[in-house]
Amino acid sequence: MSIFLKKYTHYGIAYVLGVSILCALCYSTLFAPAFNFPEKKLISIEAGSTTQSVASMLEEQNVIQSSFIFSKVVILLGGEGLLQAGTYYFDTPQNVLIVAKRLLSGDLGQERIRITVPEGLTREDMGDIFEDALPLFDKEEFLMRTKEKEGYLFPDTYYFLPSSTTSEVVFVLEHTFWEKMELIQEEILSSDKTLSDIITMASIIEAEASAEQDRRLVSGILWKRLDIGMPLQVDVTFRYINGKTSADLSLDDLEEESPYNTYVNKGLPPTPISSPSLESIVAAIHPVESAYLYFLADSDNVVHYSEDFEEHKRKKALYIW
Repeated sequence: MSIFLKKYTHYGIAYVLGVSILCALCYSTLFAPAFNFPEKKLISIEAGSTTQSVASMLEEQNVIQSSFIFSKVVILLGGEGLLQAGTYYFDTPQNVLIVAKRLLSGDLGQERIRITVPEGLTREDMGDIFEDALPLFDKEEFLMRTKEKEGYLFPDTYYFLPSSTTSEVVFVLEHTFWEKMELIQEEILSSDKTLSDIITMASIIEAEASAEQDRRLVSGILWKRLDIGMPLQVDVTFRYINGKTSADLSLDDLEEESPYNTYVNKGLPPTPISSPSLESIVAAIHPVESAYLYFLADSDNVVHYSEDFEEHKRKKALYIW
């Protein structure tokens, strides 16, 4: 090969490499999201912010790779000085072109998030759900704000904006509870029980039975135990004490000193052990009287009833052991 051909072959290779590198740089800066783009990120743009200040903030927050490229993209799009103020939600990584277009159009991305809070959850459980779903939610703050509200935060399906704060979540959960209580206000007032006792009993019923008829039968049994001065003797309160279920409990557990131990203490626990459904609250208000004094649920969640302890032991051996 002549020196001339070698020379231009080298130039050709260098040109191809240069174009490839340029294409790679263009892709990485324009079409690829920042490498460590934060998911479920909220970015607030204040009114009057300059393009450069916004670009610097976005780069610091890892939303974009280069403040320089972002500024140039905004200028090319004819948006210099036209970035829209607001709180923007980025649930997934997006490239600099999309980010720039969203900030210029005011596309906040703040569609409401569907969050389901199942019945029978504690405040601790609820805190985990909202912490996973909402960027600004703080579980420790939630537990502090709801310290005296176990059982009074209603389980339901909610729709929150990504920018919702902890205090807003607490307000909605508690407000919904009292709205539901208004629906059954006359039933509560006509009952011979306090709302506090009703909600505490309902939280136990929620954990013990799922079918409506079972809930009301269990309600009747538990209120009867209280009336005759018998301890409630329910295992479900141990979940609140130490997280254990019936299968995990030992004899030592049954003797554990705790106001929630319904084997050693008579009466209701001092607070609800979870947030009950409206159905369980109604069951606590309207118990069904029966000859039964004992009950147990098998592995298929079928509830079996007994009139005395000997019958209860036989059914326990039959359905549990």
